[in-house]
Amino acid sequence: VPCNKVKKCKNGGKTIIDLKNGPGSDLYTCECPKEYQGDLCSKFDTDYNFALLKPTVQSSTLHHSDVGNFSSKYAVDGIKADRCKTGVALCAHLSSAEDQWWRVDFQIVIPVARVIITNRKDYYNGLSDFEIKIGNSLENEGRNNTKCGGRHSVPHADAKEISCSPPLTGRYLVIQSFSSLRLVMIEVEVFAAGLQVE
Repeated sequence: VPCNKVKKCKNGGKTIIDLKNGPGSDLYTCECPKEYQGDLCSKFDTDYNFALLKPTVQSSTLHHSDVGNFSSKYAVDGIKADRCKTGVALCAHLSSAEDQWWRVDFQIVIPVARVIITNRKDYYNGLSDFEIKIGNSLENEGRNNTKCGGRHSVPHADAKEISCSPPLTGRYLVIQSFSSLRLVMIEVEVFAAGLQVE
């Protein structure tokens, strides 16, 4: 097979040779990493959660003497069960309602198309009156980046999908709360538009 027929897979994709197909068929395919899709792994996978297990930070962190810290990382651990009750500190929970924000670093620039945020089931609603900001700047903790839609809220014991139309490109996503209640989140999932990777 001539070398010029070999597929040049992008974004870490691996070229796979399939000798089972008959004459005239394409012997080469690309095995794409989970974040990418398409013939040459050149498009973002629209079903991949780009926030999953990525670095996070929040403006303050609630500490409970019995269960420890309600760390920002629990909002991207992939577990959507409500584990924010007394005795189980496995949700992101801020300690102060003043000037509150939470941020995730995707570690690559993506076109964010939609965000799914899961609220807790017990206690009060700590997911009301917030904005989502997306961009590449860390100025003002990323709160100066472009806003996705207007102000949002997620009903008690529910999850809400928020669309960014058109998609907003950035490395960071910030949730900035304007509520008088402390920000609490069970899970934040972020999905890209299926656009060509630049």
